[in-house]
Amino acid sequence: MSPSVLLSGMLWKRGGSTSKCLRRYEWKEKHVQLLDDGTIYYWSKDEDECLKKRLIATAGGVQKLPKRKEIKFGRYGQHCIMISGQNYVFYFSCASEEERQRWMEAMESTTMLYEGQEMGPTMRALHSLFRLADKDFSGTINSEEAKAIAHRLSSGIPDAELEKTFKKFLKRLKTKELDFHDFVDFWREMSLNEFVKNQFMLAGATNINDCISELQVVEYFRSCGNVDWDMEKMTSTLKEYRRSGSAMKKITADEGCDIFMFSEALYSLTNSVLKSEMYNNVYQDMDQPLTDYWINSSHNTYLTGDQLKSESTIDMYRIALEQGFRCVELDCWDGPDGDPIVYHGYTMTSKLKFEDIITCVKSYSFKKSKYPVILSLENHCSYDQQIRMAEILTNILGDTLVGRLPPERKTVPSPNELFGKIILKGKSTVISLEVEEDEEPEDDERFFESSGTPGESSRASQGVAKGMSKVPQELAQLIMMESVSRHKVKGMWADGVTKIDDMPTVGCCSFSEPTTIKLAGVHAELWREFNRECFSRNYPGGLRFNSSNFNPMLPWSLGCQLVALNIQTHDRPMQLNHGRFLENGECGYVLKPDHLRKPGGVPSMPVDLGPVIGPNGGGSGTLTLTIHCGHLIPKAKHSIGGDRVDPYVKVQVYGPSGVHEKSRTKTVNQNGYSPMWESKFKFNVEDTAVSMLLLSCWDDIPAQPDALVGVFAAPISTLLKGIRFVPIVGMWLFLVWQLHCSRIKCCIY
Repeated sequence: MSPSVLLSGMLWKRGGSTSKCLRRYEWKEKHVQLLDDGTIYYWSKDEDECLKKRLIATAGGVQKLPKRKEIKFGRYGQHCIMISGQNYVFYFSCASEEERQRWMEAMESTTMLYEGQEMGPTMRALHSLFRLADKDFSGTINSEEAKAIAHRLSSGIPDAELEKTFKKFLKRLKTKELDFHDFVDFWREMSLNEFVKNQFMLAGATNINDCISELQVVEYFRSCGNVDWDMEKMTSTLKEYRRSGSAMKKITADEGCDIFMFSEALYSLTNSVLKSEMYNNVYQDMDQPLTDYWINSSHNTYLTGDQLKSESTIDMYRIALEQGFRCVELDCWDGPDGDPIVYHGYTMTSKLKFEDIITCVKSYSFKKSKYPVILSLENHCSYDQQIRMAEILTNILGDTLVGRLPPERKTVPSPNELFGKIILKGKSTVISLEVEEDEEPEDDERFFESSGTPGESSRASQGVAKGMSKVPQELAQLIMMESVSRHKVKGMWADGVTKIDDMPTVGCCSFSEPTTIKLAGVHAELWREFNRECFSRNYPGGLRFNSSNFNPMLPWSLGCQLVALNIQTHDRPMQLNHGRFLENGECGYVLKPDHLRKPGGVPSMPVDLGPVIGPNGGGSGTLTLTIHCGHLIPKAKHSIGGDRVDPYVKVQVYGPSGVHEKSRTKTVNQNGYSPMWESKFKFNVEDTAVSMLLLSCWDDIPAQPDALVGVFAAPISTLLKGIRFVPIVGMWLFLVWQLHCSRIKCCIY
């Protein structure tokens, strides 16, 4: 039966960055058709349909545009689809997010079925590569095309061995080429992981062509420490893969599970090291005061690059909010025509209208999460332009904006109380003409004021003094989270107290990176006690001109709620931040451990929470893990050194103080399909409730810096024991998707 049209319409097309379409950067309107076999046809409005060109939708090959390209492409990038193939990249721009979602879901559905049967992750990968290798669309491949698939998978299988086995298959089947059914059987014989074979035998199989019962698989998992596996979970998992994980041969429930299905169960999200209830749902108590939560926060949100001369863009606010950040920053300055602007003061960064940013915040605040958004205002505006700020905030945000709490209210609201609301953080009281008592300038601003030319310094001082003697009532009444003087807080701690009578109900004090490190060494326990009732915001040091980030572990261990990072830089601290806030349904709020929320200040002793490693109350312990093998590890983006990956894994445990233990596996040469490491590690964990595990997969490149393939980060307290699948996430994507998602089998005890 010939494929039928699944979806058709008009889209804007842009040529990708390959040799064939290097110069075709203009956007052109095209007719587009998607067939139910995953073939995409497109042709110009004025072209005959017989001249239409063809693409293939493959598993993992259809994505939303990376954020950096969204910014680069402007209005066409906002609702754009990127389609990647073996030697092409094409971009299709949709008119709306709903239209993009409809096209992506349709394209994704075509990659999941083969002859009416749903395919598992491994089958989808093989089927996609098979179709890409089939240049003439004949539905069969020869030995050279099979080699191309092996190279794409970084299988490490020598060409001579592959060709020899391929010829045996052709002779056995009495054919000249292999169709997909036969190719899967061929690939099964060539590349089944030795680890999977061994575990299949341990589960009760007599040989790799045998089938074992569902009960045997359950008993195998439970013997490995996966106590969450039972017959109900196994039945539902194998039902999903029954028709797809068995080399296209229909295996009934009575026949049990063959080695392909067993492999799919091992690598399934059902067997993930992350407990799905913690990551797919908001499972924590959201009725506690806001001070009891770590809150996903960004620093200088508007910047796309460095702190000195990079471009500012409104899209960065959209990106931050869509990624689940709940606190974004606005540096507000006097602008032309009485309208305030946002930019990094005393630098060459570009400027944005305050009004445009607030409009963006209104549109995107609650797309990812419905829990409250905090707008951190660095207010450098004159009296009149502060009144204009208040007018803009009131007109655009309306009822979603929470104003100052009534005087009789003495408790901090909870996330549920502020569900769907926007909070302002900033100065709300009379300030000095010389030094802002409520909130001092951030370190980088002080640096620019002191290091500028005398004329600039003088103008800066005049700008602070002129018209800035107080915050107007119109703006002050909109601010719920009031800034608290850092000098006042340091004075309190020097006197051994953590709160005084005139402290606002919802107060927040900001600390730079150097100040955080200094005060943590002197007043750590007082700071933890302070954070049980007040907010602390921590931000990178002023000399980080390249927008790098500082280690967030130390302020998190002190109970600081708002650890603000530069989201445009995907460095190690940002990877830790991403892992921290995956928990609790990625809502942007994570309940702090008991010992950071309740009096006492000492982590409680560990308690048994079943299969999860650590308790909410913290406690020290030992983490033992064995990294057995990998699966489908791709070549790193933009890396050099051949077309095959030489993977190894770094293992790092980050403790509360920011210090980390680290080790690494050996390098497996030229094998990304199924590298075997069998490396065992043991780490001392200072506090299981705060500490984090970070795994990073690297491509070992001789005489060059090693290339990062992907990372995995998560709080140790949320990891499941047993033999588990670990999703390695591409640094450049920060998304998990099947074809290009590396997987490392790791056993945690």
